[in-house]
Amino acid sequence: MSERERYRTPPQPEPPPHRVRASDLYPRLRTHYDEPGLDAGFSPICGEFIQWVGRTADGGTIAMSNYRLHLQPRRRSGP
Repeated sequence: MSERERYRTPPQPEPPPHRVRASDLYPRLRTHYDEPGLDAGFSPICGEFIQWVGRTADGGTIAMSNYRLHLQPRRRSGP
């Protein structure tokens, strides 16, 4: 073994293969609102995102996420 080979830097290891993450398989989508000014009516939990928000027939709101379907009836005033 010559002096040059003795002090040569070892070859670099190959980079690890590309790892697939859950965020790559399920990309986050933009929320679709049927009407401007609608609110989902709930706070999403960790990993949940709201996909669609709309109105129900009685005037309440309906929201669909990647985890649940949320119905909120119309708020009525009075007895």
